[in-house]
Amino acid sequence: MSYEEPESNNLMSNPRLLTAIIVGAIGLVSIVGCVAIFFIFGTRNQPPTQGTKVIQVTKIPTSTVTLTSVPSATKQPTLDPNKASGGGGGETPTPDLTATFINRPQTRAATISEIKGSVQIKSPIGGDFTTVTTNVTIPAGTIILTSEDSSAKITLTEGSIIRVGPQTQVKIDQLGGTTQNPVTKLKLDFGKVWSIVGGSLGTGSFDVETPLGTASVIGSFMGTETNPTEELDIITCLEGLCKYFNAKGVQTLTTLQQLIVKKDTALSAPTKMDTVQVNDWSP
Repeated sequence: MSYEEPESNNLMSNPRLLTAIIVGAIGLVSIVGCVAIFFIFGTRNQPPTQGTKVIQVTKIPTSTVTLTSVPSATKQPTLDPNKASGGGGGETPTPDLTATFINRPQTRAATISEIKGSVQIKSPIGGDFTTVTTNVTIPAGTIILTSEDSSAKITLTEGSIIRVGPQTQVKIDQLGGTTQNPVTKLKLDFGKVWSIVGGSLGTGSFDVETPLGTASVIGSFMGTETNPTEELDIITCLEGLCKYFNAKGVQTLTTLQQLIVKKDTALSAPTKMDTVQVNDWSP
């Protein structure tokens, strides 16, 4: 019995297959080599990256002139450090100049009106007496003089009225205080005046000084007459409360009472006004 020898599987026996394997190996090596060369030499020869340079732009100066604020006359509120540290802090309020001006007390003056007969006035700055025939406003210090059968009315700013009788000389000696608290003082040299206080005097006063003493009206109607020839004062209180005082003492009068005062004589008690005095009283 004979046996056939099997074919050999050795690669060396197939030249085509061997050639293909060699060519493939060479190609693979070439590809790997190229890749390696690229990474090695390609990165070395790469040009350096240019850095970023930041340029700071300088602001162009403007030709516009900056205006300086004009200082204000009104004070700004300022913090009081004492109040602030004490727990009751706050701002010092700015004074309201407008309100201050509006609330300023009104200056008092006197106006002559209802002129009858011959009425003259003398300015407080001096000079001679001048005759008045129309209403005129006069300041404190003015002297009013009436002739026989003459009279005038004087109205004060707050509304009080002084009626000047015939043959009388009286000086508006003082117009002080405010309209709420007026201080009025007359100096009666001779003759007669009637005073009407047109409201509350507040803390003010209304006095008529004579050569013998001073009469004061507290409210509201008082007549004062002085006679230098007889050295005599007669005070009438038509309504309200009046007072008279001099070196001899003080006496109070009430409604419809009169007081007759003689020089160097103690003050007597008031008596009742008679009908003539009531009718003579000029409101």
